[in-house]
Amino acid sequence: MDRAPQRFFVVVPRAFRSLRMLSNLNVGAVGLSLAASTTAIMAPILGGDGVALHIGVPTLVAGVGWAARLRWRATVGRSSVRWGWLLSVPIAAINGGVCCVLTMVSSGSVTLESLFGGALLGATLGAIIWLPALFATLLLFGTPIARAQSLAKKGLAGEERGERIVGLACALVAIGAMVVAGWSPRPAGALFWVLSIGGLSLGVFAAALAYLRERERKRFVEATEAGNVSGYRVEASPEGKVLLRVAENVGYRVSDFAEEVYQLDERGAATKATAPSSTTT
Repeated sequence: MDRAPQRFFVVVPRAFRSLRMLSNLNVGAVGLSLAASTTAIMAPILGGDGVALHIGVPTLVAGVGWAARLRWRATVGRSSVRWGWLLSVPIAAINGGVCCVLTMVSSGSVTLESLFGGALLGATLGAIIWLPALFATLLLFGTPIARAQSLAKKGLAGEERGERIVGLACALVAIGAMVVAGWSPRPAGALFWVLSIGGLSLGVFAAALAYLRERERKRFVEATEAGNVSGYRVEASPEGKVLLRVAENVGYRVSDFAEEVYQLDERGAATKATAPSSTTT
């Protein structure tokens, strides 16, 4: 009596697993690079370690939260507008108010009323400063993140290419902040260099990691097509190439059993994980 093929647990190759570390690295890189660039711009006005402490650190916290919210997939109703983008304005306003309060505290004794007034002033009239800064932030960081989100819809390969763009953008902004601070007549302080070097390092690391994983995946596909990887094979399908996980001798009268793992494009790049299916030979 024939028995139906038994399903087996599909082991996805390491190179085909989504690496969440990439997005986390870039969230940190955005916050650090944004804080470094803000500090570099404000250094000629205020100068000293206080700039990075009272403006850079709050901007770091706001930048990390903002970058994380931009990746939030929730949308407004049934529209395509994401909540993360709408939250950019209140996050920038709150950051402006906090920076204003901390700067006031560092300047001397203040009262509770003056702190409240300073926070309100920074969040409202302070828009003269933080609103243009928000537009620049959306241009320098929001555009690469939006591009990354668009590429991510094309699959794992697109996701990693998008994260590589974000990482390189963060690295370039951090380098730009260093150049501006180097030409500034007043020092930005030691904390500034921690922020800028941190943003540069995380951005470069995220970009390099995305590149290495894509190269590792292509090598795996090439080796599989050449028949040098046991347990996997690449086959043609109406949609293109497909990476299959193969198990041999899994049941009575069944010599070969395979399940799709990933769809591939013509270059062997992973586009999307496929629903489990089986073929027998």
